[in-house]
Amino acid sequence: STETLFRTDLARDPDYREGRFHLAGVLVASGRFAEAQAELQRLRAPTAEERSGYFNAIGAEQLECATELGLGRPAGAVAILERLEREASPAAQDPGIRSCAAQALETMGRTEEAAARYEQIVASLGGAAPQATIALAIARTKAKLGHRDDARRWLERARSEGVTPGALTALLGHVRRGDVRRRA
Repeated sequence: STETLFRTDLARDPDYREGRFHLAGVLVASGRFAEAQAELQRLRAPTAEERSGYFNAIGAEQLECATELGLGRPAGAVAILERLEREASPAAQDPGIRSCAAQALETMGRTEEAAARYEQIVASLGGAAPQATIALAIARTKAKLGHRDDARRWLERARSEGVTPGALTALLGHVRRGDVRRRA
């Protein structure tokens, strides 16, 4: 298995950072978040200066955010983005990290903040089309906020970006029926 290969590599060279990064990714993908977190802690063990030279530092931050969400700690996921913003790290602009933090905000019931974060991702793309998942996330948050017209617009955008019909049908049904909070 892929996990076995990375573990074998790390047994030979415990300082093989790329192997540790990919092992953490395999563990996140298999839902083994506590193990992934331990690998990420080992990866991040060097000083901040050494970490900043690691070419996949943004990927490590993304995995850490996903791990926090997977362990049911959305506040920890938000804290990662807030820390990166305080440090003025380039990673704070990464759409993957920003999306993870927006998901966490949504999980915490902070829907307006989540919608704003998702929209910041789109604005940062400079006119390029957002990933379908981002468009769908904006539609979902707009629907939760009772902004039905905005939700429909983002649903159409998600459809044009390739979101599966099942996901759209479920959300569109809620928007059409008004199963969402009415705008105050």
